[in-house]
Amino acid sequence: MFYDKDDKQDIHILNSLENIDDECDSHGILFVKIDDDNEAKEYGLENLPVLIYFENKVPSVYEGDLSIEENVLKWLVEQRTTDTIEEVTDEMLEKLVSTHTYVAVYFSGPCDETEESSCSSILAELESIDDDTDEAGIQMVTTEEQIFGKKIGLKSYPALVMFRNGDPLVYKGSLTDEDEMLAWLTDESTLELPDRIEEVNLKMLQRLLDQQEHVVVFFYNAEDKKSQRILQQLENIDDEADNEGMAFVKISDSDMLREYDLNPLPALFYFRAKFPRIYPGDMHKESNVLQWLLQLKKSPTDVIEEVDRRTLRMLLDEMDHVGVFFYEDTCSKQCTDILHDLETIDDEAEEEGIQMVKTTDLTIAEELNIKDFPTFVYYQGGIPSLFKGDLADEGGVLRWMRMIHTISTGIEEKPTKCLLMTLKEETKDEQEFRCCPATMDVCAGPSKKHDQLRPSLVSSVMQKIANVFK
Repeated sequence: MFYDKDDKQDIHILNSLENIDDECDSHGILFVKIDDDNEAKEYGLENLPVLIYFENKVPSVYEGDLSIEENVLKWLVEQRTTDTIEEVTDEMLEKLVSTHTYVAVYFSGPCDETEESSCSSILAELESIDDDTDEAGIQMVTTEEQIFGKKIGLKSYPALVMFRNGDPLVYKGSLTDEDEMLAWLTDESTLELPDRIEEVNLKMLQRLLDQQEHVVVFFYNAEDKKSQRILQQLENIDDEADNEGMAFVKISDSDMLREYDLNPLPALFYFRAKFPRIYPGDMHKESNVLQWLLQLKKSPTDVIEEVDRRTLRMLLDEMDHVGVFFYEDTCSKQCTDILHDLETIDDEAEEEGIQMVKTTDLTIAEELNIKDFPTFVYYQGGIPSLFKGDLADEGGVLRWMRMIHTISTGIEEKPTKCLLMTLKEETKDEQEFRCCPATMDVCAGPSKKHDQLRPSLVSSVMQKIANVFK
């Protein structure tokens, strides 16, 4: 609430709004007041009092009568609980456009009584696609004011304009067709930034990885000066990467830190069919980065890739079927022979949708209480299974992975061999269980991707499963 503490009318309205403070709090809305003329001017507020609702730092101005607190509460709760497009002033819009990569603006123009239904109808169409544009990383707002519109050359209203890093692009289609507007807003040609690496959020990145085979991702902190310097260099090779069929994007979404193990930042990853590879060199040298990307794109796919801990964690998060060969640096001929044998089944495993990798970073294996190396672990939906047979028998490894894959996906193939599973609680000795394929449909439910599981939890879950088979 922006108000003037020396104005009796403002104080009267403020006292009325005190009656809905508890209700706002119960809906998770923090209600505060401010008497600061300079701050009000920053938001383009000249006639006080004015109520502004902020959601994810995006402001929306209340246009109704502030003296009717029931209507104010209803509006606030609606903003909090439903998908609405925020109403902003010219000053607010200018801030949004300067701080957000993509901003879609509905310039309604002045909506008088004769035009009210038309304005509301178009706004309703846009609100029906607000969730979709939000997932695409587009902030959508509306304004009746026209000063900012005149600055960008708008001559007729209503209008829909997409701002890309501050540059406006005017929509020429129908404002009454929500599907046409959504298609235009999310089209690659609309979102494409000339000579700029596009910013995406976590949802956009995951969708991109699902749709494109070759994706380059720069993970960074937007406030880090080093990241900004590197970004300027990498933008010099954005067009070359695009010409080679590689999508080049950047992400500073805070959710990614919870989703991926990305400490420290910045980091550059190349994904081929969701398989991540981290750039090991100096990211300031963009020519070297481009050469590395082109080499990886052209590299053969019939070898088992070496990964580090960060890459493996990302891989386990992105893919449901991963086989990991853990071995020590000191392991020479034995591991070389095993790897040579395992590479003969790599193509067959890939046909089954299983990605096979190797690593000398034993951190994740040690979290599973694995102490003897080399060893092979198969992850199905993030849940690990330890191979107890002869690693030199590559056919046995493949049959074993197929059996786990078959049971979990419910494919009607019946393996003839039972699985010997060694389980260990943290406070107990190891026990071996003979686990045989089940035929009940209830055992063949869809796999679920889990967050990283603690070894104790994995052990506990597997113990319960083993008790049933026992």
